[in-house]
Amino acid sequence: MTHSRPHDADGLAAPGERAGSREPAPRSAGDFDELEEFDEPEAARPQAVLEELRRQEAERRARRRRRDAVSRKVVGWIVAAALALLLHDSVRALRRAVSAGDPWGEHAAVAVAAALGLLWLLAVGIRALRRR
Repeated sequence: MTHSRPHDADGLAAPGERAGSREPAPRSAGDFDELEEFDEPEAARPQAVLEELRRQEAERRARRRRRDAVSRKVVGWIVAAALALLLHDSVRALRRAVSAGDPWGEHAAVAVAAALGLLWLLAVGIRALRRR
């Protein structure tokens, strides 16, 4: 038993397919007349086409700049939250170590590094706000 799709029951195929087959029909030479020639040198293209290409490229650059700016903001907030959590945890560990009489130098170094990282992010954020 052969399975055929309903539209080729009469031997008629959908446009671009062979009758009784799911393979696309071979293209004729006339099918390629509609395609643009991309092998032309840039000077031969009409000025309007070049302006349109330049405009599209400028739009792509603008979208990329906006996307990158949003990405930097998201990453900055994530890093700030991680540094704040690290600072909080390090200060708690530092307090426990000092009250217990344990060595506390490592906790103090981590707390200072996290605080400096937060201050640096704050400075970068303020500088970015002033540029606007």
